[in-house]
Amino acid sequence: MGTKAVKQRKISFLYVAAIIIFAAYVLIRIFSYQVSINAQAAENEEISKQIAEQEAENDELEALINSNDMDAYIERVAREKYGYAASGERVYSASDVS
Repeated sequence: MGTKAVKQRKISFLYVAAIIIFAAYVLIRIFSYQVSINAQAAENEEISKQIAEQEAENDELEALINSNDMDAYIERVAREKYGYAASGERVYSASDVS
């Protein structure tokens, strides 16, 4: 074998190695992009749920404004958020028994 054949083998080996390294790089980048896309999709889904909940609350508040029933709303908020009770009313809470 001549030196020309040896040089040709080294060059073709370098080309193959370069192609393999480039392919590995591309696959790694594709995988990392896919992970990022999946994370963004999960975040988008969570934000969509929050939007739906907020829109439902907005609709409820608009209906309340239009119905002129603020006293019932204030009473409900006082009970649910602040634990208030009407005079003479007893409030019971259920505890989780294990």
